[in-house]
Amino acid sequence: MDRIHGIPVNDIERIKAAGIDPKVLAERGVEIFFAQVFRFNFFHADMHPGNIFVNPEHPESPQYMAVDAAIAGRLSKDDLNILGRMVLAVMREDYSALVDAVIRAGWNTAPIDRPRFERAVIDIIEPVRSAQLDQLEFAPLIMKLFDMVRAYHIEMPV
Repeated sequence: MDRIHGIPVNDIERIKAAGIDPKVLAERGVEIFFAQVFRFNFFHADMHPGNIFVNPEHPESPQYMAVDAAIAGRLSKDDLNILGRMVLAVMREDYSALVDAVIRAGWNTAPIDRPRFERAVIDIIEPVRSAQLDQLEFAPLIMKLFDMVRAYHIEMPV
């Protein structure tokens, strides 16, 4: 166990004051997520602001520091394929393809009203796609996602 000295990832003002560009930091976070999931298929599964800090020592090349890796995960090849299709659909703003991927995954335990589900997906994702990094609040976003999957009886494999 080592002690770390970092800035909580949700403290945007301190991150900026340290000379770290939030856009570069966000890009690095996306790279890390994709590498964890798609390259190494082993990922930190409890990523919230209490577990993620930013190293202020090299602001030109910001580094994340993740702690409390007690919850980690791996995905099956099928689930990796499904997740990849979902990510690609979001990047392309193809919400119909995203809904198709969720339905084809077979994670729902009850029939899904497809048009209503697609509208719910759009209502959650669109504000995130158009928000500035310092305006994003991940906790409410995650709660909305959990509420939606619960409402549509979707259960992710464990």
